[in-house]
Amino acid sequence: MKKVLLIIGAIAMAFAAQAKDYTLSTPNSTLIISADEGKAPMFRYYGSRAEVSDVRGAGRMINGQEAYPAFGTRCDRPYASLVKQHDGDNAVKLVVEKVIESKEGTVSTLSFLLRDVAHPTLAVKLNYSAYSDCDIIKMNTEYINEGKKPVVLQKYLSAVLPIQSDNCVLLHLDGTTKNEFNEHIEPLTNGVKIISTQAGSQVSKHVHASFMLGLDGRLDETNCPVVAGTLVWMGNFHFEFHNTLQNRARTLFMGGINPAASDYTLAAKQSLATPEMVFAYSTEGKGGVTRTLHRWARKYQLLDGTKEREVLLNSWEGVHFDTTEENLNGMITDFAKLGGEMFVVDDGWFGPKYPRNNGVSSLGDWGIAKSKLPNGIRPLIDLTHKNGMKFGIWIEPEMVNVKSELYEKHPDWVLRHPDFEPSYGRGGGQMLLDLTNPKVQDHVFSIVDNILTENPDVYYIKWDNNMEMFNASSLYLPKALQSNLQVEFTLALEKILKRIRA
Repeated sequence: MKKVLLIIGAIAMAFAAQAKDYTLSTPNSTLIISADEGKAPMFRYYGSRAEVSDVRGAGRMINGQEAYPAFGTRCDRPYASLVKQHDGDNAVKLVVEKVIESKEGTVSTLSFLLRDVAHPTLAVKLNYSAYSDCDIIKMNTEYINEGKKPVVLQKYLSAVLPIQSDNCVLLHLDGTTKNEFNEHIEPLTNGVKIISTQAGSQVSKHVHASFMLGLDGRLDETNCPVVAGTLVWMGNFHFEFHNTLQNRARTLFMGGINPAASDYTLAAKQSLATPEMVFAYSTEGKGGVTRTLHRWARKYQLLDGTKEREVLLNSWEGVHFDTTEENLNGMITDFAKLGGEMFVVDDGWFGPKYPRNNGVSSLGDWGIAKSKLPNGIRPLIDLTHKNGMKFGIWIEPEMVNVKSELYEKHPDWVLRHPDFEPSYGRGGGQMLLDLTNPKVQDHVFSIVDNILTENPDVYYIKWDNNMEMFNASSLYLPKALQSNLQVEFTLALEKILKRIRA
């Protein structure tokens, strides 16, 4: 009898020790992660919608792939996380402490709270969300320092996605001014493919933080399995595609914030949420995943994303900096005759002391250039409305020219190193304002606030971004936190935009 009880007890313990499979499904796709308390969570499946039993029965479960590998044990394999503790130790072993399941509206979320075995004050939360009304899976991570001393995040990617294919074809995009959206398609051969940028908040102009993978050696428009991903982040990004014999899943994607020159010091009792990585899966080719991403973006990301956009005319291509009242009046009336719906006054309308006649002056001084618009923008707004159109205006408030009243008053508000001669951007005198400085954040907000307070019927703002991040040094941040700049700048820009929207 004792032997029987012992055998039954052993069987019960074996079942109790078996990791639980957690499933998230969209209408046409499924994600499966298995987790066992005290062990690393394991990635099992991502693909067409299926039950766990079906995936297991078909032998499609991925084995041996941690959901979020960290540097510290199998250092010969790709890792998404590298953390340096206050004592210099950079070996991390993340294991499951608990699993949290939640649902809000159309979004179901699985969160795996992981804790470092060697330094239990470091926690990492893996978040996976699925939309019930579209085929979107989101992933991101949150680093939490519960200790009394800072830690340094040296690599802190948002997402890891193994792909069950040894014959992937990669599509990615790049471009520049007047040469946007160049499509590149290439096979993923053995090795590591990296797509990244260090251009700051102007990344989308050059290299796009998105990709597609054709899973059966091809990428057509309508009839092949495709995984697409895009990072919801305005700053520097970093994508890795690993295709090696060591990798049992064959192709392994990792992506998030670019860690280059961006060691992030996470202070005691603070946390950092990484940007969301958004994935779509379809068996209907490029068209299937692009339609999925577009539906999601229109519904959940864009203001009034399901409404038609106005047909607009922007003054830049017509007059460039020659934004006189006479020239703009002519454009407004002529465009209205063509059936136009919105007119946007672009660059050249501002600069009380230094009128904006070229690219070397006036950025930062967002008052009317009376020599060009003696009556201000009110007559332009009224004429636009009289012709049955809406009115928009151009600004670039995070930029400044050396030749400006703002720079004369606040030379300490720009990004630059105190001991170096700065590099200048567009026009030879353009610089970035240091958005990590709260006073600068208030200033940038006030630019938009003043325009809309004085002219509440301005319908549209074109916020341009014409300069990469030069002079990546902050006169506001302490020296010990200079490597936080790239991330803090982007977070500050997001904060300003949310404040304006609110």
